[in-house]
Amino acid sequence: MLSPVRQSARNPRPGTVVPRCPAETSSPDPPARAATFKLRQAWRPSPEAAFRPGAAWVAASADALHIWAALLDEHPRTQATHDHTPLWELGDVFEIFLQLGDGPVYHEFHIAPNGCTLQLRFPDAHWPRAAGIDPWVQRSPGFEATVDTRPGRGIWNVRARIPLSLLTGETTGALAWPHHGRIAFGRYDYDDHGQPCCSHSARLTQCDFHRLHEWTPVTFPTFDAGMPAPAKPQGTA
Repeated sequence: MLSPVRQSARNPRPGTVVPRCPAETSSPDPPARAATFKLRQAWRPSPEAAFRPGAAWVAASADALHIWAALLDEHPRTQATHDHTPLWELGDVFEIFLQLGDGPVYHEFHIAPNGCTLQLRFPDAHWPRAAGIDPWVQRSPGFEATVDTRPGRGIWNVRARIPLSLLTGETTGALAWPHHGRIAFGRYDYDDHGQPCCSHSARLTQCDFHRLHEWTPVTFPTFDAGMPAPAKPQGTA
């Protein structure tokens, strides 16, 4: 059984992971121009009973991609204790899938409710899955993520910043990057008995998050990250 993440537990029960982010931290609202994605179970005729809605937004600044997410859940939970581990096996997780331009390389970013992260870089869609994820784990350079799991809200929020240099490999000079690609968002939502309910933003015909050809093509909307973003509700409507 997975224990809920608790925002203010000084003496947590065994298996309970205390969030890293302070209680007053809250994910900023996405800018009005951000592209919106709803999580769904497109591979099913209708959502399973355990399905809970979620939504994600993406926009680009001069040097990074910015992602916001709002995920309905009264008790976010994870057993993760450190980064670079298979977070989807350890509890609730929000996942970002990203392929820039028209090349075969794609990236995957995981964020758990307690702030633990996983970052992967795959050479193409045909990587040998039997080898596991270890060859593809990317520890540096990293991306930034903050999480808000304050109790009583019935929702947990994610804010992620992915430097474009991490995606392009360019670290000096003027940053040139394709402003288009494919993107998708996924979620593992565990119940009290340790059973996950999966959802995804793409119109997947199978419950396989790595079906790149079914991810959503996108031209990334831009915004000025140095300016306050217009207010936008953090719900999923």
